[in-house]
Amino acid sequence: MKYAIKEQDRKNDQYYEFRKGPHSPWCWRLDSMDVAQDVFRSQGLAELFTTVFPDFPEVPYVEVNEEQWQRLLHSGNPVLQELDPYVQSAFAYAPVFTLYAPK
Repeated sequence: MKYAIKEQDRKNDQYYEFRKGPHSPWCWRLDSMDVAQDVFRSQGLAELFTTVFPDFPEVPYVEVNEEQWQRLLHSGNPVLQELDPYVQSAFAYAPVFTLYAPK
């Protein structure tokens, strides 16, 4: 099986851990990396995500489709702009990816 995101292609490890997940084929895990959690909170992502997912991050995860991702991306947030090529690659394989909330 081909993977959309290979380990050696991930240059932004300080932001996220994007890998195959149990709920959808790809996930962005903010629950397992301290740095990702800090970035999520410090870069305004928590507030931004609640505009699309009102229960986030109280719920353990949300499934993000392409239309929702575009709404988030439209904010111009630099972290999301950097992640977009990886997310687009994930969408080539599946219609959703899972975003796990920070703990």
